[in-house]
This record gives sequence, structure tokens and C-alpha cells, in this order.
Amino acid sequence: MTWFAASLIVWSRSYEEQERGDGPCHVWERVLVVEAEDVDEATRKVTEFGEADVADNSENVETGDNVGMDRLTLMGVRKIREIDALTGDGHAELPVEVTFSEMEVRNKADLLKLAAGGDVLVRYID
Repeated sequence: MTWFAASLIVWSRSYEEQERGDGPCHVWERVLVVEAEDVDEATRKVTEFGEADVADNSENVETGDNVGMDRLTLMGVRKIREIDALTGDGHAELPVEVTFSEMEVRNKADLLKLAAGGDVLVRYID
């Protein structure tokens, strides 16, 4: 088994953005570490984790719906690379988040370009 670090791009589409249309896109880059046989399995694992995580965080816990809430969307795996083995028992069932960055891009076209690994201007949010 090999360890991989993967960068996921998650878009937080606010209710206001849905009403206004294309504008600044509020996004996060989450860096996760996962153990897998190869890059394809690592990509599958972090994608499944990301999809489940955005679904869990896009609904109102009390009502079970997402009316009036910001909707999270997994835009994709921006990059993935093999890393040195982590210390410990050597086995992890779920990806381990290393860090994440909160940022904003100009519009949805730049969001799609960022998620595909392209160069775009971002504004980091503290």
C-alpha cells in the first residue's frame, strides 16, 4: 500500500449566489492523505469521501433539507501525488485531512479551471 496526498476543490454556493448567477465563487481546497494500492484507488477513495462529506454538510441536521442553506459541491480532485509513508499502524480506512484553504475565485469558469488543475487568480480568505 502507498500513501497519497490529494487536493479536493469544494464549492460553497450560497443562496445569494444562486439568485445572482455567476459571480465570485467561494471555494475550499482540502488536502487529504489516503492509503491505497495505486493512484486510481486513491482518487476513488478521496472522491467518495468528498461526495459524502459535502452531502453531510449541505443539509439542515434538524429538518433534513437544504432550503435556504449554502450548498456544497465537490468540484473534483485538483491534484494527487504519492507521498512518504506516514508513521503509525500503517492502515487508514478513511482519508486524513492535512489542511484546507478557503478562497474565492472570480467566477464559475475560473472555478472549473481551478478544479481541473489550471492556473487562476485566487483570493485567500483568513
